[in-house]
This record gives sequence, structure tokens and C-alpha cells, in this order.
Amino acid sequence: MPLDERNSIVNFLLDTQEPEAVRAKAATEWNLNPQQAEAVSNIPLPPATAI
Repeated sequence: MPLDERNSIVNFLLDTQEPEAVRAKAATEWNLNPQQAEAVSNIPLPPATAI
């Protein structure tokens, strides 16, 4: 996976507060199955920090 794509995913995860939005994107854009999408949506991440 290209670095810019990885960065985009990380930024989305840090910026998104809604687990349903993470599950939907994980299933449709990242081609994860429902169980994988659910697992990703449940990972606790720190809030994004402005630089």
C-alpha cells in the first residue's frame, strides 16, 4: 500500500468519531469483511492533535 494511502487511512481514523462511519469506509473502500470492519471501528485511538 502506498504511503499516501496509509496516511489517508490513519488521518481518517484519527479524525472520525463515529464507529459506523469507520465500519462503512472499512467495508467499502478498504475491502474488509464485516468482522474486520467491526474490529477496526472498535480500536481506541487518541484524538487527533493539531500540528
